[in-house]
Amino acid sequence: RLFCMTDKGRRKVGDRSFVEPGKIVLFLDNRKDTDSPWEEIGLLFNGRQSDTVVELSGAGWEVLCRPDDSMHWKHPSKAPEKVVVEAVSAMIVGKRR
Repeated sequence: RLFCMTDKGRRKVGDRSFVEPGKIVLFLDNRKDTDSPWEEIGLLFNGRQSDTVVELSGAGWEVLCRPDDSMHWKHPSKAPEKVVVEAVSAMIVGKRR
């Protein structure tokens, strides 16, 4: 099964990805794309009316796309361990090789 329900009402997708009401967090393995500087990509969607926090695992994450700058990947910034995703917005983060 792709989705399974956990005790917190959150549907897991893979090891760290999950879906819960108004929030989708997906981590994609990008190691096969040898032209990309990022080995893992995180898609963080917040459909809620308030900001939400997503915890990233480990160091080396960079912000690639912000609500106000879809081309942020050209000059990425270091992502904190706990990323704040603004209300009704999305972010993309990448983990360097």
